[in-house]
Amino acid sequence: MPITILNQAHAWLDGTPLSRHKKSLQLEWPLSNTGRNETISGVSTTGNIMVCKSLPGKAFIGPDKHKRMYLIKHRRHSPVLPRMLLHQGPNDFSLTWAKYEALTLRKACVEIPCQCTGATVHGRVEVLRKRDGRRNKYVFTMVLEGREETFGWRRSRNNMIKDLGLSHNGYKLVRLTEGAHASSPNVPRASDRMEIVALAGRSHHVFPRCMSARFLTSFGQEWEVVSFMTLLAFWLWDRKRMMKG
Repeated sequence: MPITILNQAHAWLDGTPLSRHKKSLQLEWPLSNTGRNETISGVSTTGNIMVCKSLPGKAFIGPDKHKRMYLIKHRRHSPVLPRMLLHQGPNDFSLTWAKYEALTLRKACVEIPCQCTGATVHGRVEVLRKRDGRRNKYVFTMVLEGREETFGWRRSRNNMIKDLGLSHNGYKLVRLTEGAHASSPNVPRASDRMEIVALAGRSHHVFPRCMSARFLTSFGQEWEVVSFMTLLAFWLWDRKRMMKG
């Protein structure tokens, strides 16, 4: 029994071992040989992406709450840290698209396996759960087109989020990179004038629990996957929800 617990603590939900990389590792995105050229935002022609948590330990992504295009499996470990798998299909047999592992209450990582080999890690991004005053932000940094870009999810409440179809309450993804902001007046801004690149709204219903998201801009396939995995961690696991699973 102790051996089984130890193995579970150091393996993903699909049984593969956790990858251990140097903390300083920086990867250029996009990388080659990723396999299928597919984006999260491509599930819907309207731009809205729906996530429905209707089964214990599972959630589904689609254009609405009735269509299941991608599967998310999630679980607590050690004992309240989240671990998630995103599949490129609606069932357990679909290819693993991305993996999210919380290492501590303040640090996690997202890994994207290579679709060509399965076992080879395609890329890894560190996610920091930072505290900014009374706000928590899930912050990650990626090298995009030769430039290091930083993004962070924040709690939010406004009409733009309500327009996603669920409620005023939700999240916004802010581009935190200094000097990288467009001067166009049409670009939505946060209260600190940072550019908003994605929005998400959550429902008030306990069952099924739903979230609707939209990318206002995109920095590529892998960026969308990493952004969405950090959003799922925020929605499914932050604060009191972390204890409820």
